[in-house]
Amino acid sequence: MSFNELSHRAAAAAVLMIAWIVVMGYVPPKYPFPYIFHHDVASPILALEISRDADDIEAVLHRADPLAKQAASFERVSNQLDLIFIPLYAFFFWSLARVFAERTRLLTLFILGTALFDYAEDWQIFRALDGENPAIFIPSLVKWGLLGVVLLGTGIILLRSRSPVYSLATKRLLAIAYFISGLLLLIAVAFGTRIGYSLIALAIQLLAFVVVVHVIGFLGHYLAIPGITQKYVENFCEERKKIGKESLIAVEPSPRE
Repeated sequence: MSFNELSHRAAAAAVLMIAWIVVMGYVPPKYPFPYIFHHDVASPILALEISRDADDIEAVLHRADPLAKQAASFERVSNQLDLIFIPLYAFFFWSLARVFAERTRLLTLFILGTALFDYAEDWQIFRALDGENPAIFIPSLVKWGLLGVVLLGTGIILLRSRSPVYSLATKRLLAIAYFISGLLLLIAVAFGTRIGYSLIALAIQLLAFVVVVHVIGFLGHYLAIPGITQKYVENFCEERKKIGKESLIAVEPSPRE
């Protein structure tokens, strides 16, 4: 495939990913309880993902509360939507890597591993929503750790790439963003029991910004406003003397070809 085709495929994957994130933000019912959770996180979804025991799960679902059904519905719908989001982000990371590198087998394995453990995490969440108390944090932390490796690998690919899609400076800036995001995830996985897991949310926010940058970078030229050039009238003085051309203008703007 040509560079244009590869970049268009990656752009389409990024757009689908962003669109589904919007769906995931608006479709689930509202979470009914205060956003006060364990391990220094402020998201009920992330709090349930890193739950270690019944107490952690209870802090999110509040099973004895009258509003427990609404909280469970929020988590269940979010989890169902995540089943579709997983292949979308996996396809994005793979298609992005293919823009900047010809060989991506190792990174592809890490991407697939991330997706598989994400599905294992979702299965554990469904078990918790059905009344059990599984250790959801095990597949969840493996998933976040593998995703951190994927982000670091993507940063390395950008630094080594000779693809003409981005300038060298742009690739370096994007690589730095991927490195920071990946390191934040790995630090959270390694030291989360001591410092909490809020760095995961920070890493994902940075990653979301980078995905938007990719969409602009890949598709922005289609929205570019054409420049203006000046069109000069040859033999202006002679032409203006002719009848009917008294108002002739010597220089007129025209769209740049």
